[in-house]
Amino acid sequence: MVHKSLTDLPRNLKEGIDWLLAVKGDDGESNLKALGAAVYDFLAQQPLALTNVPSLENIKLISMGFMWNKELRDLWPANVMLGKFIHSADKKADELADTMGTRPEKVAANIGTIVHGVEKFLDDIKHPAQYKSAYGHKATWDRSCAKNPEDCAAIFVGIAPMLYVGLESLRDASESASGAFLSDEISTRRFRRVFKAMGYRKRRLRPNIGGPDFLKALSNVQKDVLSILDDVSGFDDPDSALDGKSKADSILNDFGSWPKY
Repeated sequence: MVHKSLTDLPRNLKEGIDWLLAVKGDDGESNLKALGAAVYDFLAQQPLALTNVPSLENIKLISMGFMWNKELRDLWPANVMLGKFIHSADKKADELADTMGTRPEKVAANIGTIVHGVEKFLDDIKHPAQYKSAYGHKATWDRSCAKNPEDCAAIFVGIAPMLYVGLESLRDASESASGAFLSDEISTRRFRRVFKAMGYRKRRLRPNIGGPDFLKALSNVQKDVLSILDDVSGFDDPDSALDGKSKADSILNDFGSWPKY
């Protein structure tokens, strides 16, 4: 299914990255500046806890559903972040505004850092002729967001937890499939299961792509990208899961296979 509007909500990592790149569009500087201003205004204008912002809560429920996916919920980081995600709903909007930046220009720069990282990641894994974005040519900032930019601002804030957990889940599984932690058979099956949950289809990606290739591509998503996503998700705290993950606790006994379509 190809979405015709940026107000159609992303439901997995692939769609989240496709959404960001559709927002960027052909005039990345202008569009990301507009999204940055919209996110700044959206957070600055919310005086109450984020549980009282219906537009945002509806989107964050989709992020929670992504983390609750059976392929992810028993694995790091979803198994840790689900609990933190529930508590993050109690955060005030101004707390998240402070993490994104105190000026619209800073928010736009942070969003630009995220988009740059995930775009390079996608360029390294996609098949140039076969890859299809979840968002069609009609899904542009001007058509979808210009009249009501707060709608797209809410989507960005709402999908940040999905982007963070998706990227880190994929990194963790890719590391394992690269032979760092588990046996080849177990780690490869685990990687396939996580890969499937991200929304990617093998035939849309580079031929013979596997865990080591994903791990290399994910090196484009540097710590500053993850830090921004972690902060705007409301996950940030002194006991961040970045410092406490346990790969031994994230093994599943029942593995899936490569999606065939």
